[in-house]
Amino acid sequence: MPFTAVTGATAKLVIQNPPAVAAEINEGLRQQFIKTTIPETADALAVNAAQIKKATGEFVSAADAISNAYDGAAVDARRVIRELESTSSQAISGKVRESRADKLIEISTHELRAKQQTRLGPGDERVLTQIRADRHSFAQMMDWSAPSMEHAKDHIFERVSVAVDHTLLTEALRHGRRRIRLSQLKGELGVQESAGRILRSGREVATETSLERERTMIAAINRGVGGFEPLGAGRSFVTSDSLRPRQKKAVEFVFRSRDLAVSISGATGTGKTATLRELLRGLNEAARDVLAVAPTMSAVEELQKVGFADAITIERLLQDKR
Repeated sequence: MPFTAVTGATAKLVIQNPPAVAAEINEGLRQQFIKTTIPETADALAVNAAQIKKATGEFVSAADAISNAYDGAAVDARRVIRELESTSSQAISGKVRESRADKLIEISTHELRAKQQTRLGPGDERVLTQIRADRHSFAQMMDWSAPSMEHAKDHIFERVSVAVDHTLLTEALRHGRRRIRLSQLKGELGVQESAGRILRSGREVATETSLERERTMIAAINRGVGGFEPLGAGRSFVTSDSLRPRQKKAVEFVFRSRDLAVSISGATGTGKTATLRELLRGLNEAARDVLAVAPTMSAVEELQKVGFADAITIERLLQDKR
């Protein structure tokens, strides 16, 4: 056998004198051609060459996968394969050209395959069988694109309903680092888009699950519009003079709202923290029970600094049955 792939904690490739193997193949072909004058030899050799090239291509693909996973262990394998392919192709092409005028006529695929198999050496079929087996085992071992993409979807769409595609790819690469290529992930992304598991609009992507979750939240918010008594409970609340006019307006808007949810947003430095502190004071005066939640522990700590001592994360809120 000209080469043997061994998998395990480390990957090794045992090469046994590639020039000698190529010379042996060349001499075998030459002797077979000398012994026969059958007109079918030329096309049979051409088919044989095509199969050898196909098997070689399959092994090169497997070697690429090994190289990506084990820091280039298959570099020598690709070099040897190229040497074998070049030497064998030159020998076969020369024999084909010598008898190009003689064509195989009215021969079935089955008959052609049978003729080709009779020309295989004792070890050739075992080599081809091993190459095919290795290709399938390597493919199963190295297919990290799908699991990495699923991890990225779970991680990204847990926080947002829609994300930019490169955000998804970045998280997938982080999960499969040193075991996966960007081109593989882009291919997996395309497959999932074609299957409808990932939805795209321009550079933005989502899943049906993330969009359905967003639609559910929007429907709940819409159902809660005007359905509750004001948070201020009809009481007059005098905002602090330390607030700016826009901050006072935000506080008054929240206390007058009869909706299930109210959103306050603002850039850094616009006074959101002071506004929250004033809202807490007004809720306490209105005898309202207050539970502050935030997506991360660092955000919880910020809430605790402004007076929300019992602030917790969303995860804890969902897990705590109390």
